[in-house]
Amino acid sequence: MLPLQEGRALSAHLAALQPKPTAPEAQNSSKFPVLLESEGTISFFAQDRGFGFIKADDGSGDAFVPPQTVRNAGLANLKRGDRVRYDAIPSTKPGKEDKFQARVMELL
Repeated sequence: MLPLQEGRALSAHLAALQPKPTAPEAQNSSKFPVLLESEGTISFFAQDRGFGFIKADDGSGDAFVPPQTVRNAGLANLKRGDRVRYDAIPSTKPGKEDKFQARVMELL
C-alpha cells in the first residue's frame, strides 16, 4: 500500500493523463457550462438583499443576478435602468433549466 502522500501524487498524475474534452464536449458537459456574453438593463435590484434581474437586450429573457455575482463585481449600488455586460449560464435548479443566471457582470 502506498503512503497517503504518494497515493495523492499518483492520483493527480493519472488525472492529468485523462483526455481533455474537446470544445463541443465541453459545451455539453455540466462541468463546462455554456457562457453567453450579453448586454442588458437592470430591471430589478433589491439593494438590501443584494440580488436582482437583468433584461437582456437580445430579448432572450431575464437573467437572475445572485448576491455573489454582485459582490464579486463590486456593484452593491446597482439600480434599475443601469446598463451592464454579463456572462450567463443556464440555471441548474430543477424546473428552471430555461432560465439564466449572471456569473460575471460589469457596468457599461
